[in-house]
Amino acid sequence: MICIIDFDGTFFKNDFFLEIFYKTFLNRPIYFIKLIFNKKFNKIDIKKELLISHNINYDVDFLINNVVLNWIIENKNKFTHIYLVSATPIIFLHKILKNQTIFDEIFGSDEINLAGYAKLNFILNKWGPDFTYVGNSNADIPLFISSREAFKFTKNKIINVKSIFNSH
Repeated sequence: MICIIDFDGTFFKNDFFLEIFYKTFLNRPIYFIKLIFNKKFNKIDIKKELLISHNINYDVDFLINNVVLNWIIENKNKFTHIYLVSATPIIFLHKILKNQTIFDEIFGSDEINLAGYAKLNFILNKWGPDFTYVGNSNADIPLFISSREAFKFTKNKIINVKSIFNSH
């Protein structure tokens, strides 16, 4: 079985896109409005533009969620592969995670915003239904429901949520 780990709010404590989105909106409102209209409200293109243009000139290791990292390390032997799959643009993920070795491969959004059902369809098409999923948000509910095992990071702990979704 494989394990799929989410990025924003799960493997990383923060959500880079939301931070940069609000920072740009507050500090550069005219640029922000032009960007939204120039990209024709295309979420992937807006994400790419904002994240790639943001210069991260600091060590991001402190943003790694140690609860999730330790869970991965403790459970690594249960899985044939551990992948990171995220709605964050792939080009940004490669930039920010270039020194990480915990994942066998990293997948991010490019043409399709890998969130919710789009992420689930990507996983099912690539690996089938035999996967464990670790996420943190309501957008992950389709993945929690469809996975063999499901874990949610919440309030500095990981909880097994599969039983919750199986009871409904």
